[in-house]
Order: sequence, then structure tokens, then C-alpha cells
Amino acid sequence: MALNCDRIEIDKGIALNLIPTDKFKSNILSFYFTLPLDRREVTSNALLPLVLRQGTRELTTSLKIQRRLEDLYGCNLSVSVDKKGETHAIRFTIEGPKNSYIGDSNYIKGMIGLLKSIIYDPYLEDGTFSQRYIEQEKEILKRLIEGKINDKRRYAIYR
Repeated sequence: MALNCDRIEIDKGIALNLIPTDKFKSNILSFYFTLPLDRREVTSNALLPLVLRQGTRELTTSLKIQRRLEDLYGCNLSVSVDKKGETHAIRFTIEGPKNSYIGDSNYIKGMIGLLKSIIYDPYLEDGTFSQRYIEQEKEILKRLIEGKINDKRRYAIYR
């Protein structure tokens, strides 16, 4: 069965891909940002989504974001950074049940609104990202990298 994909150009370099299907019981909304791979920006590209997921202007902590996800029928939020060829792909995804299973037509607007606020309306302190959140995510990222390097077999496969 082939999936039907509609691609709508929103602006220069920005496209919306719609893939409607009845095959699954969930909605998945993802924002992808692709950036050229630049050695000087690799660390900041890896940290950016992690810091953004920590809070928004309205929901200032990750706990408040988690509570909002629970209000949205237990949605899941994930962020990742992947290397695709010579580009960095930064992905923000929110997943939740289809409208037909919950009977709330405004629910999808809530999913979109939350994802949009995480990306475009982050939590700032004096006009910059929270230094506490940055340091916290740096430490987590450092430990993740060290953990991969310590597992020699998996690290060899990864490289």
C-alpha cells in the first residue's frame, strides 16, 4: 500500500508534508531543521533542542511541559539531532492519539501550539537561554558521549 503524501510549500525553504493514513491510531507532528554540517557548530546544534525542550515562556520547566503533555491525552515529546550526509537534522516530534479516539477537536491545535511554543517561544532569562539549563544539558550530553565511547563495540559500529 503506497502512502499519499501532500507537500505544501509554506515559505522559501519551508514545506509542510501531510501523510494521511488510517493505518495507525496516533497523530505524529514533526518539525525538521536541516543545517549544513559545520565543525564549529556541532556542539551547539546538539545542545539546542535539548535546551529548548526544557521550557517555554509560558511553561518554564520541563515538569510543566510534561504536565501539559499529560493534559493532551498523554502525548509524547521527543527531540533529536542526526547527521545525514553533510547536514545536521534537528527534529522536534510530538505524538498523541488520533482525534477519532478521544472526541476532542481542539486537541490537535493544542499539540501544534505546544510544539510551536517549544521551538519559537523558548524560556529565556534576561533575553538568553537559561545558563542552568545549558550547563545541565552539557553535562548530560557529555555523559552520553562518554558512555558511547566506553562501549567499544557499539562505538566502532557507530563510527
